[in-house]
Amino acid sequence: MQLLHLPNELLQIITDNLIKEADINALMQVNRSFYDLLESRLYQVNIQYGESSALVWAAAQGHLEVAKRCLRANANVNTLGPLHASIDQSNLTACPSIAFPPSAVYTRSISATGCRWRSTPLMLAAARGHKDIVELLAEHGANFNFYVGDSNPILAAVGRGHTAVVKYLLTLDVDLSVGLDILGYTPLVLAAGEGHTEIVKVLMQHGIDPNDVSDGTPLIHAAREGRVEAARALLDGGANMHLDGNPVMLGAIDKNDPTMVNLLLDYGSYIECEDNFGQTPLSYAAEWGSWKAAEVLLRRGANIHALVGDMTPLSLAIKMDRVRMVELLLDNGAEPTIFGQPMLAKIAPAENLQMIRLLLERGQAPNCCDYRGRTPLFFATMKQNLEMMRLFLERGADPNIKSCGIELLTWAILGNHAAVVDMLLAYGASY
Repeated sequence: MQLLHLPNELLQIITDNLIKEADINALMQVNRSFYDLLESRLYQVNIQYGESSALVWAAAQGHLEVAKRCLRANANVNTLGPLHASIDQSNLTACPSIAFPPSAVYTRSISATGCRWRSTPLMLAAARGHKDIVELLAEHGANFNFYVGDSNPILAAVGRGHTAVVKYLLTLDVDLSVGLDILGYTPLVLAAGEGHTEIVKVLMQHGIDPNDVSDGTPLIHAAREGRVEAARALLDGGANMHLDGNPVMLGAIDKNDPTMVNLLLDYGSYIECEDNFGQTPLSYAAEWGSWKAAEVLLRRGANIHALVGDMTPLSLAIKMDRVRMVELLLDNGAEPTIFGQPMLAKIAPAENLQMIRLLLERGQAPNCCDYRGRTPLFFATMKQNLEMMRLFLERGADPNIKSCGIELLTWAILGNHAAVVDMLLAYGASY
């Protein structure tokens, strides 16, 4: 007798003895009547032997009808089921920044058969923004505070920017004190850092304090990541930017974000506020080469000669070899001196030819002296740096000036430094 001619009762007995989903599915593909007859058995086998992975798949892929069928077959709504390859290979954690690790959506289990990625249906539906499935799962008793790794559905939805899902979860008794990963990102911190402005507003409307401190305030994270509109929303919501150490402004400067710097100044950030090391925003920008941020600070009136210890913004920029910053500061009137000493004489011992050339081009006198009367040419000669010597001599350095009572040509002759002697004589040194 052909398989197609068997009574349904016999077909049911056959499938009741099949425990592999692939086998049942192959039989279902024979014709439409087989499919209708055996479909419920396929879901039952998946629930019994496959840890309700069909519900996990449906939640991740947004298949509402499949999810409903799984639940009608009594699938475990909170299963931490294995992910199908189609989910495992997709990018479930793509966010604008690195604040959203894989553990925010799925975890990994290790068994005798190897590694498997796992997640709950609700976590995946929230991460993918499938609000209809999130509602369905919640109606069937899904635990919306269930942790996968170190996260829960509210963070999964926040991190991916799914505003509708976040709004729905907030109507439930969702845990908002959760901290993502060892970094401790709360929902508002994560939303601010990822730049999800509407979610930032929704969370504050729900009563979350924008000044709650976990790993820094939400405003600090928005500034560090350059999330201007999220920062604006936080400031409008009462976020405090005048924190000890000025981390909000320094975060914007780290990002070299002129728009963020302007925003913070517009909202009243202190332009000369010092951090815990005594640095002003401009000196910090100078040290780290954030020239775009420095342009804004200078335009808004920052003190170009403010001291940090014994360093000005210009000397910090020179020390850190920030050429573009040095040019900017000089163009805006920075004095090329520090405590009365010409900057050229101060940096000559470091043999930084690029910075020396820049200062000479900007008019620093090649015969200037430090507090001990030593010229830049003196340092170049003592180090027998012929390239640096030529740079100073071509710019008009006098080879006959004594430094600390030393005549450069005599020193070179006595030391038998032939190349130095030749260089000095070629530029007019005399006995």
